[in-house]
Amino acid sequence: MQTLTLQYSQEIKEELLKVLEKFSKKDLEIIDENPKYDQVKEELHADYKAYKNGETKLLSIDDFEKEMNALFPKE
Repeated sequence: MQTLTLQYSQEIKEELLKVLEKFSKKDLEIIDENPKYDQVKEELHADYKAYKNGETKLLSIDDFEKEMNALFPKE
């Protein structure tokens, strides 16, 4: 089987499900969306907005490793 992800407005959800439920379970499986999807999407959009507005800085891998080593020094 193949997977297709749809975005739809809440107003058409019931109507859409009625149409999809006409297919047999061997041909179509309705999978509930990941409950964290919207949360992660919002966080990514906020991070991107902060980046575009210059509110955050990007680090090179070397700088990132230096900061992590400073936070979590090896014994």
